[in-house]
Amino acid sequence: MDRLFSFVMVLLIGLVASPSIKSAKAQSFLNLPSSGYCAKARPGRPINYTWARNVSRCPENQRSGTVRQKTPKSTSVKKAKTTVAVAVGPRTVDRKRELFAGNESRLGWFYRSDCSSKPLPDVRISTQPSKGVIRVEPVKVPLNENAPVQCNSKPTIDAVAVFYKSASDSIGSDKMTVEVDFRNGNVTRYVYEIEIR
Repeated sequence: MDRLFSFVMVLLIGLVASPSIKSAKAQSFLNLPSSGYCAKARPGRPINYTWARNVSRCPENQRSGTVRQKTPKSTSVKKAKTTVAVAVGPRTVDRKRELFAGNESRLGWFYRSDCSSKPLPDVRISTQPSKGVIRVEPVKVPLNENAPVQCNSKPTIDAVAVFYKSASDSIGSDKMTVEVDFRNGNVTRYVYEIEIR
Protein backbone atom coordinates (compact mmCIF):
# COMPACT_ATOMS: atom_id res chain seq x y z
CA MET A 1 0.00 0.00 0.00
CA ASP A 2 2.86 2.37 0.83
CA ARG A 3 4.45 1.76 -2.57
CA LEU A 4 1.18 2.57 -4.31
CA PHE A 5 0.84 5.78 -2.29
CA SER A 6 4.42 6.81 -3.15
CA PHE A 7 3.82 6.08 -6.84
CA VAL A 8 0.62 8.14 -6.90
CA MET A 9 2.33 11.05 -5.14
CA VAL A 10 5.25 11.02 -7.59
CA LEU A 11 2.79 10.90 -10.49
CA LEU A 12 0.78 13.85 -9.12
CA ILE A 13 3.88 15.92 -8.46
CA GLY A 14 5.05 15.19 -11.97
CA LEU A 15 1.71 16.31 -13.38
CA VAL A 16 1.81 19.58 -11.47
CA ALA A 17 5.40 20.32 -12.47
CA SER A 18 4.94 19.28 -16.09
CA PRO A 19 4.52 22.23 -18.51
CA SER A 20 2.72 19.98 -20.99
CA ILE A 21 -0.52 20.05 -18.96
CA LYS A 22 -2.54 22.90 -20.36
CA SER A 23 -5.86 22.15 -18.73
CA ALA A 24 -6.78 24.91 -16.27
CA LYS A 25 -9.27 22.59 -14.64
CA ALA A 26 -6.57 19.99 -13.88
CA GLN A 27 -4.22 22.71 -12.61
CA SER A 28 -6.82 24.25 -10.33
CA PHE A 29 -7.77 20.85 -8.92
CA LEU A 30 -4.17 19.87 -8.14
CA ASN A 31 -3.12 23.28 -6.75
CA LEU A 32 -5.84 23.62 -4.16
CA PRO A 33 -4.13 24.73 -0.94
CA SER A 34 -6.36 22.55 1.19
CA SER A 35 -6.36 19.42 -0.98
CA GLY A 36 -4.66 16.26 0.19
CA TYR A 37 -5.15 12.81 1.61
CA CYS A 38 -7.40 11.85 4.47
CA ALA A 39 -6.25 8.97 6.61
CA LYS A 40 -8.83 6.57 7.98
CA ALA A 41 -7.37 4.38 10.68
CA ARG A 42 -9.13 1.44 12.29
CA PRO A 43 -7.68 -0.80 14.98
CA GLY A 44 -6.26 -3.99 13.51
CA ARG A 45 -6.57 -2.81 9.90
CA PRO A 46 -4.18 -0.96 7.61
CA ILE A 47 -4.59 2.80 7.24
CA ASN A 48 -6.81 3.76 4.32
CA TYR A 49 -5.87 6.96 2.40
CA THR A 50 -8.46 8.79 0.31
CA TRP A 51 -8.00 11.94 -1.79
CA ALA A 52 -9.98 14.96 -0.66
CA ARG A 53 -10.33 18.44 -2.13
CA ASN A 54 -10.60 19.92 1.37
CA VAL A 55 -8.54 18.17 4.03
CA SER A 56 -10.18 20.12 6.82
CA ARG A 57 -13.41 18.18 6.16
CA CYS A 58 -11.79 14.81 6.91
CA PRO A 59 -13.44 13.35 10.02
CA GLU A 60 -10.16 12.91 11.86
CA ASN A 61 -9.16 16.55 11.17
CA GLN A 62 -12.33 18.24 12.38
CA ARG A 63 -10.81 19.00 15.77
CA SER A 64 -7.07 19.34 15.24
CA GLY A 65 -6.67 20.32 11.58
CA THR A 66 -3.96 17.71 11.00
CA VAL A 67 -4.02 14.13 9.82
CA ARG A 68 -3.91 11.88 12.84
CA GLN A 69 -3.11 8.20 12.86
CA LYS A 70 -3.91 5.83 15.66
CA THR A 71 -0.83 4.20 17.07
CA PRO A 72 -0.72 1.38 19.57
CA LYS A 73 -0.22 2.51 23.14
CA SER A 74 3.21 1.73 24.47
CA THR A 75 3.56 0.15 27.86
CA SER A 76 5.76 2.00 30.28
CA VAL A 77 7.88 0.41 32.96
CA LYS A 78 7.81 2.20 36.30
CA LYS A 79 11.27 2.81 37.68
CA ALA A 80 11.99 2.53 41.37
CA LYS A 81 12.76 5.82 43.08
CA THR A 82 16.27 6.05 44.42
CA THR A 83 17.69 8.62 46.77
CA VAL A 84 21.32 9.56 46.31
CA ALA A 85 23.19 11.39 49.04
CA VAL A 86 25.54 13.94 47.57
CA ALA A 87 28.49 14.95 49.68
CA VAL A 88 29.04 18.66 49.36
CA GLY A 89 32.64 19.66 49.93
CA PRO A 90 33.88 22.84 51.52
CA ARG A 91 33.51 26.15 49.72
CA THR A 92 36.81 27.28 48.15
CA VAL A 93 38.08 30.86 48.34
CA ASP A 94 41.22 31.93 46.42
CA ARG A 95 43.42 34.61 47.96
CA LYS A 96 46.57 36.25 46.56
CA ARG A 97 49.23 37.99 48.66
CA GLU A 98 52.50 39.77 47.90
CA LEU A 99 55.09 39.61 50.68
CA PHE A 100 58.73 40.51 51.22
CA ALA A 101 61.22 37.70 51.85
CA GLY A 102 61.98 37.05 55.53
CA ASN A 103 59.04 39.09 56.89
CA GLU A 104 56.13 37.57 58.81
CA SER A 105 52.66 38.64 57.66
CA ARG A 106 49.13 37.86 58.77
CA LEU A 107 47.22 36.05 56.01
CA GLY A 108 43.86 36.28 57.74
CA TRP A 109 41.87 35.90 60.92
CA PHE A 110 38.79 33.80 61.36
CA TYR A 111 35.96 34.32 63.87
CA ARG A 112 32.44 33.01 64.33
CA SER A 113 29.66 34.86 62.52
CA ASP A 114 27.77 35.47 65.79
CA CYS A 115 30.97 36.90 67.38
CA SER A 116 30.85 34.41 70.26
CA SER A 117 34.19 33.46 71.70
CA LYS A 118 33.52 29.79 72.42
CA PRO A 119 34.23 27.62 70.57
CA LEU A 120 36.74 29.25 68.23
CA PRO A 121 36.84 28.15 64.58
CA ASP A 122 38.96 25.07 63.90
CA VAL A 123 41.83 25.97 61.52
CA ARG A 124 43.69 23.13 59.77
CA ILE A 125 46.60 23.45 57.34
CA SER A 126 45.86 21.01 54.51
CA THR A 127 48.78 21.90 52.23
CA GLN A 128 51.99 23.20 53.77
CA PRO A 129 53.92 25.95 51.95
CA SER A 130 57.24 24.94 50.38
CA LYS A 131 59.19 28.18 50.97
CA GLY A 132 58.03 29.28 54.40
CA VAL A 133 56.42 28.39 57.72
CA ILE A 134 52.92 28.90 59.11
CA ARG A 135 51.89 29.90 62.58
CA VAL A 136 48.30 29.62 63.87
CA GLU A 137 47.30 31.27 67.17
CA PRO A 138 44.23 32.71 68.91
CA VAL A 139 44.09 36.53 68.92
CA LYS A 140 41.79 39.38 69.99
CA VAL A 141 40.70 41.46 67.01
CA PRO A 142 39.60 45.10 67.48
CA LEU A 143 36.36 45.89 65.66
CA ASN A 144 35.85 48.78 63.27
CA GLU A 145 32.85 50.27 61.46
CA ASN A 146 32.77 47.33 59.00
CA ALA A 147 32.06 44.78 61.72
CA PRO A 148 28.91 42.61 61.53
CA VAL A 149 25.82 43.97 63.31
CA GLN A 150 25.89 41.14 65.89
CA CYS A 151 29.31 42.38 67.07
CA ASN A 152 28.43 46.06 67.60
CA SER A 153 28.37 45.87 71.40
CA LYS A 154 31.86 44.35 71.67
CA PRO A 155 35.12 46.31 71.33
CA THR A 156 37.11 43.16 70.45
CA ILE A 157 36.28 39.60 69.42
CA ASP A 158 38.16 36.35 69.79
CA ALA A 159 39.52 34.91 66.55
CA VAL A 160 42.14 32.57 65.14
CA ALA A 161 44.90 34.19 63.06
CA VAL A 162 47.13 32.56 60.44
CA PHE A 163 50.64 34.00 59.97
CA TYR A 164 53.15 33.19 57.21
CA LYS A 165 56.90 33.81 57.18
CA SER A 166 59.07 32.98 54.18
CA ALA A 167 62.75 32.08 54.28
CA SER A 168 65.00 35.15 53.98
CA ASP A 169 66.68 33.91 50.79
CA SER A 170 63.57 32.66 48.96
CA ILE A 171 62.04 34.59 46.07
CA GLY A 172 59.20 33.42 43.81
CA SER A 173 55.79 31.97 44.42
CA ASP A 174 54.43 29.76 47.17
CA LYS A 175 51.09 28.10 47.74
CA MET A 176 49.25 26.78 50.78
CA THR A 177 45.75 25.63 51.71
CA VAL A 178 43.93 26.33 54.98
CA GLU A 179 40.60 24.71 55.91
CA VAL A 180 38.47 26.56 58.46
CA ASP A 181 35.55 24.89 60.25
CA PHE A 182 33.43 27.69 61.72
CA ARG A 183 31.58 25.13 63.89
CA ASN A 184 28.18 26.12 62.55
CA GLY A 185 28.06 23.63 59.67
CA ASN A 186 30.19 25.74 57.30
CA VAL A 187 33.66 24.68 56.22
CA THR A 188 35.65 26.96 53.94
CA ARG A 189 38.88 26.13 52.13
CA TYR A 190 41.22 29.10 51.60
CA VAL A 191 43.87 28.68 48.90
CA TYR A 192 46.64 31.25 49.32
CA GLU A 193 48.94 32.05 46.40
CA ILE A 194 51.85 34.02 47.81
CA GLU A 195 54.29 36.02 45.69
CA ILE A 196 57.57 36.51 47.54
CA ARG A 197 59.79 39.48 46.59
